Formats: sequence, C-alpha cells, structure tokens
Amino acid sequence: MLNSDLIAYLQPSPSRFDGTEWRDVTGRLTDIEADDARIRLRVSLPPGLYRCKLQTLNGAFDMDTAMIPMVRVPDGKLDPVGPWDFDHLTGVMAMPMARTFVNGRRIGGMWFDMPGPEDIENSRLNADFGFEAEDGETELVLEFVERDRSRIDWRRIKFIEIRKDDRAPRELAPAEKGHPRVFVNSDEAERLRDRLADSPSFRAIVDRIKYGAPGSSEFDLVCLAYLVTKDRDIGEIVRSKVNELCRMATWSGKADPLVMGGENDRGIALKLYAIGLARDWCAELFDAEERSRMKEKVGTYIRKLYDFTVLQRAYMGCPTPEPHSLGTWNGTAIACMAFYDDLEEARKALPFFHGLFTESLRLFPQDGKNVWVTYFPFHLIRYLAAAHTFGGQRPELDRSSFLDRLGHAMLACFNAPNSQEMQRGLRTREHRFLSAYLSRFHPTPEIDSIYRTFVDQERKTAGDVDLGLFDLLYAPRQEGPAASYPKRPFLCQGHRHDHVRIRGGRSPVRLPPDLKRAVP
Repeated sequence: MLNSDLIAYLQPSPSRFDGTEWRDVTGRLTDIEADDARIRLRVSLPPGLYRCKLQTLNGAFDMDTAMIPMVRVPDGKLDPVGPWDFDHLTGVMAMPMARTFVNGRRIGGMWFDMPGPEDIENSRLNADFGFEAEDGETELVLEFVERDRSRIDWRRIKFIEIRKDDRAPRELAPAEKGHPRVFVNSDEAERLRDRLADSPSFRAIVDRIKYGAPGSSEFDLVCLAYLVTKDRDIGEIVRSKVNELCRMATWSGKADPLVMGGENDRGIALKLYAIGLARDWCAELFDAEERSRMKEKVGTYIRKLYDFTVLQRAYMGCPTPEPHSLGTWNGTAIACMAFYDDLEEARKALPFFHGLFTESLRLFPQDGKNVWVTYFPFHLIRYLAAAHTFGGQRPELDRSSFLDRLGHAMLACFNAPNSQEMQRGLRTREHRFLSAYLSRFHPTPEIDSIYRTFVDQERKTAGDVDLGLFDLLYAPRQEGPAASYPKRPFLCQGHRHDHVRIRGGRSPVRLPPDLKRAVP
C-alpha cells in the first residue's frame, strides 16, 4: 500500500509516568487511552470500512502457550504440537483474543493471525482486522480477554496501523418484486411445477420427506417440495424446523460465542440459508407472530456475521477461495436476498458480501481446476445461482475463465482425483451440482453431455442417482449423448517429447528424463 493511504500509525511512546502511553506518528489521532489490557481510540473518519494491522515486538509472545500436548505414537509420550489458532480440546482460542467494540457495541472477538515460520522463530504475532466508521466520531475499543492477559498486553505491541479498507461493496438489488426470488422466480416456479409433476425421481423425494426418517432429506429439498406440491405435511415440516431455530436462545452451542466456530462461521450461515429459503419459498406457512420472530432472529445473525466478516479481515479473507469464508458469506447473503424487503440489515449487508464474491471469483484458477476441484467452488456456485435469479443475469459474475473451463476440468480430473477428493467421496454428486449450474447460467461447450456422464457414472457405481437441489432446478434433459472421459486425464497436454504445456500455463515446461519417458 502507498503511504498516501495511511490514516494513522500508532506506537507506544516512552514515558516516565505511564508505560502504556501511545502516540500517532502522523499526528492525526490524538485521543488515545491505554492500559495493559485495553486500548481506546476515538477518531472522526468518513463513514466506511477501515483496516487495522498490528504487530507485537519480537520475543513478546510465548508460542508454547498456543501448543496442544498430544500423544506420540508409538512410545506414548506427550509432545507439544502447534501453534494452533483454536484449542479444540478446551474450546478456547489458542491465539490471543481481544473483545472489540465500536461506539460501545461489541462487534466480536479479534484474534491474532496464525504465525508463520519467521514469526514463530521471533516469538512474534500479527493481526489484520477491520472496523466500520459511522457518521461523526467513532470510538474503537479492544480489550484482551481475561484468560490471555498473562501472555499478551498492549506494552508488547510494536505498532498499530490504520488505513482505508479496500473491500468495496457492489450494489445488488432484486430485479423483480415478490417471491420466490432465490434460485427460481415466480414464472420459473410455475414451469417447475409442470415439469416435476410426473417425475418419478421427484415423487421419490417427496415420499422420502413425508414417510422417511426425520432429517433424512436436506432442508432445501424439503422447501422445494413444498413450493412445488403445497403439501400440508411437508409444509408442517418446514414450519416446525424454522420455528425451532427461531426459538433457540443461541445458535452457537459454545460457552463463548466469540471463539472460532462460535456465532461466526458456516454453521450459523447454514441456518440463515435454511430460514431464508423458507421465507422465500414457503412464506404463507407462517403467521404474523412467527414472521416477526423470523425477522428478529435473522436480522440478529445477519448483523453478527456482517460484523464478524468486517472484523476478522485475515481469517475471513478479502477476497478468498477458501470454503469456510465462502460458506459463511453464501448463507448470509442468501438470507439477505430473502429478507431484502423486510430488514435494513439485509439491505446493508448484501452489497458487502456481493463485493466479496465478485472479487473472490477472480482468484479461482483460469484453467478451471482447483486443488479440490468440487469442494472449493461449491459455495461460490450456490451464491452465483442465487445472485443471478435475485438480481438478473449479473455480468460481473459471468465473465470468468474459471467458469468457462470448469466443466472440462471436472471431466479431465475425474479418473485422476487427488487424495482429498477420494477421501471425501460424493464426487459425482458435486460434479453434477456444478455442471447443472453451468448448463443453466454459464453454458459452455459440451456441458450438457458432461452432466449426463456424471449421472451415468453415479448410476453405475451407486445403483441410483441421489438428486439434489440443482439437479431438479437446472439439469439439462437426460436425452442426449454423454461425454467421454479423456484417455490421459493427468496434468499436461502434448507439446514435444521433452516439453509439455501445463493446463492453464503460458509457456512449455522441460520434463526430467525419468518423466519424459512416460510421455508418449
């Protein structure tokens, strides 16, 4: 970043009277109060998002306090392993955490970033976080939680840097009035009813929802089944589930909602996603009191996840292809779409998350091949489908070399999966999910036949095809040719005997002699 972006650069100042006195080198920020556990900054800034970076002094943090003792195999000795960000055994942060307040409102817990090798060697920590300034004066307070005050304090911080945040919102508003508006609009819903009325596969899903074990069907399929059939029994399942969620005191399930995986992660966003679809597709099921309770609960958690994403700039990415972040943004943004007319929180948060998704799409590999080809784009693709149906076909989400090549990348890697994909299983289902999206919103050559290939593959290996939401909404017609798997679905295409061109690469790469012999 350029120094012209710098707003404030705070450093502790030597003082005979106060060992925790802080000063801004730029001279712009003068109202600073600090003690060992707490620092308070008061500043007048234009409304918007701001970014803070801080770093401890070298030698300021004992990395052993972020280790977890684990049993060594085969001798059974306990060895410290780490450092960790979250202590999964005790349910507390392994990295230090500071409760963070803006204008007196707690917006979350700011925890330090996972240290890299150089930081570990120097016993040093960093943090990269954000906050939102409001009209008039903004007060930012960070106070280390009680359990961390023996291992971190503000005297050990080397600097605090404040700049304008480069995460930019992008406007997204409904293209049409009324509902449904997520994944399907009202005109499409009528055609969907006609198309699925005589579908044996859809009837099997309906029967499983009505007569199978509770919870045996994904909730979005339950909502879709009600949208199509208006079946009372299915409607009661939807209504009961939503009311159960809205009556819960908290969705966290952890003693401290500020820690990682508390009220701030994909599990919370998945519940927002469920209630969002119920509101968008099944609104007539709920009376006035239930709708009011839904709005209150959804508004609360949209605000929590918006605050958390603004605050945890490093952990949540800005932008990122990482699924924890994309999953959190996806569920929250879809709830924003469903409650856009009902909640100010939804109208405020949606452009922010839309901007993050738009920027994150640019990070996906241009050749269409991810490290985990299906898992990483799963949440991205779900959001793209929702945004296209909610706001109309979005050019900022459609111009993508990654999407252009995703279908063939999935086909090429199918018979040569990496270890993560093999461990996870369900690969044909996720491949179908992605290729169905492409067929509907981003048609690419042969994508319909590629989808049919994955259907045929699952039928051969599993005996049947377990249809999901996007199969029912967007899949191409089953009649037609299926694509053939490439004969050599590895990593390169032929160039010369001693050179290959890596898929997506710009220049040939020389092969070592032992590998050169394997290239025909």
